Amino acid sequence: KPPSFNYITKIMYPDWYRDRRPVPPTGCDCVGRCSDKRCKCATKNGGEIPYNHNGAIVEAKPLVYECRPACKCPPSCYNRVTQHGMKIQLEIFKTETRGWGVRSLNSISSGSFICEYVGELLEDTEAEKRTGNDEYLFDIGQNYSEMGTGVRMGMGVDTGTDGFTIEAAKYGNVGRCINHSCSPNLYAQNGL
Repeated sequence: KPPSFNYITKIMYPDWYRDRRPVPPTGCDCVGRCSDKRCKCATKNGGEIPYNHNGAIVEAKPLVYECRPACKCPPSCYNRVTQHGMKIQLEIFKTETRGWGVRSLNSISSGSFICEYVGELLEDTEAEKRTGNDEYLFDIGQNYSEMGTGVRMGMGVDTGTDGFTIEAAKYGNVGRCINHSCSPNLYAQNGL
């Protein structure tokens, strides 16, 4: 069996976060589904919705802005993909030489959202103090978000720290077992 951990679906924020929490950006005013031309969120993505109609990302970006709870568009908007959660069945399995890994029993279309990497949000200095195995650390730089997400983060805020890390050793989800690879077949996409 894999090492014991507490399964969570939202990022765990430290106590200091409540005092430093950034003001979330305002949402779009779109009625119905958003379009590239008039959506404030699409404007932040370079004037386009980053996903196709099947929910696959069209191209990797430094940061993807999704429509958020403050937006007036419906939950069916094409720019609300990751907030609907995992849609692909995943299985944690023991590899022969690389520890624990994740696989799907079904084919996955290119650009599909797999899962968010969630765990405890730590300042880099706190992450360095933690002892044990560093295989469950995911460095995110200066980015963190109020939306309760891991890999789908954003909102750069000057907090007087060098950066942030998500640790999923004690608290995490299936994303904690996605292995690093010299020839990866997926990538981490930061988002907000």
